[in-house]
Amino acid sequence: MRFLKCLIGLFVSMPAFSQGIVTWNFNNKATGEGNGCGPGEVAFITAGNEMSVVFSGLVIAFNAGDATGGLSEQKTCRIVVPTKIQAGYYLSKLNQKLSYGYMRTDSTMGNVAAVTEFYSEAAANISQDIPTPGQDPYAVPLVEEEVSTEWKQTPERCVNRDYISTFKSSLVVIGKRENIAQDLKIAIDGHDIRFDVEGDTLLCSPSH
Repeated sequence: MRFLKCLIGLFVSMPAFSQGIVTWNFNNKATGEGNGCGPGEVAFITAGNEMSVVFSGLVIAFNAGDATGGLSEQKTCRIVVPTKIQAGYYLSKLNQKLSYGYMRTDSTMGNVAAVTEFYSEAAANISQDIPTPGQDPYAVPLVEEEVSTEWKQTPERCVNRDYISTFKSSLVVIGKRENIAQDLKIAIDGHDIRFDVEGDTLLCSPSH
């Protein structure tokens, strides 16, 4: 029996050369809200300039013959991560990559999406259908969708103190089947198959 399964996590990292410049979740007040990340269903793991957000509740599961599961479902999780950038630097670039895999039956479909922001500005808007165009319709171990966002130096970002901002991401998983005879399982869980964000920092110029 074939089924649809999608695994995604969130991984945020900074290059080794900028070690210590960015501190994700610096005050341990990162939050996750939505019907896919209730209490105990989202974990924020930080190490230096890297952060992983692990989801265990972004799951949709329809079992064949089970009418109570319905034909469609949507799970969401919005995370807000307080972020601190060392005085004299600014975040100049974010490279983001949505990575996922799936297995599925006929007459099932889905979508995975992530919308992110930093500096209170849009950073990414990624959306991919399942089955993914150009990929095997039933089983794909890894699909990657990449976007890159750049920011210029501004007086507001280059101040004589640490810069405080937030990294925000809204993740959505949608699953559908045509009738109750089909199995459909979609899960966002773990960071081996993940959503990557890699940031570059630059020194502020003396004028700021």
